[in-house]
Amino acid sequence: TITPIGNERARRATKLFRIVRVTQRFRASFSLETVSVANNRFGGAMQMSRNQPLPDRQSGITLIELIVTLAVFIIVVSAAGPAISKVLRDNRLISQTNGLLGDLSFARSEAIKRGTRVTICQSENLTSCSNDKDAWHKGWIVIDANNNLLRVHDPLRGGTVLTFSRGSLSYKGDGTSTGLATGTFRICSAAGGKGRALVVGPTGRVRKQSLDCG
Repeated sequence: TITPIGNERARRATKLFRIVRVTQRFRASFSLETVSVANNRFGGAMQMSRNQPLPDRQSGITLIELIVTLAVFIIVVSAAGPAISKVLRDNRLISQTNGLLGDLSFARSEAIKRGTRVTICQSENLTSCSNDKDAWHKGWIVIDANNNLLRVHDPLRGGTVLTFSRGSLSYKGDGTSTGLATGTFRICSAAGGKGRALVVGPTGRVRKQSLDCG
């Protein structure tokens, strides 16, 4: 037979067994929920981060590359500087020579068209003739027989020096120069080197030729 004391012990053991079972189930349930939450919070985020494309690598240059580039640029500019200056100087002389040639041709054609004298002369004030044969680079003008201005040319730039054998040149109605005068316009850079020349013949025609300005 089971005594009251035995019954009490059995009930306590059963109750303790149930508490243990509940505790084990709670622990198991809590562990699964914890793992699920952690996976959702971290595993999903990590998976998402792995799926996201990595940002592009920023392009640029290092300090050494910059220094090397600047050094090469300085060497190239130093080597090409004189050549570039010469090209610019030659182009300027060509342009200025063509400008003078155009005005000489204009003066001659106007003399033929008008049938009277037309003069091209050196001028510093660009309104009247100064007739300084060594200062044509300061400017010149074209005038008719009544001293009316037909064309004006500003002073030459870039240190160009322009001289002629006289301070003026006149064309008659037949296109020849007055007194069949001849002469050479010398167009030189202040730096010297190769220059340009315009040679006026007795018929009034002008031809180009090269010139050594020393």
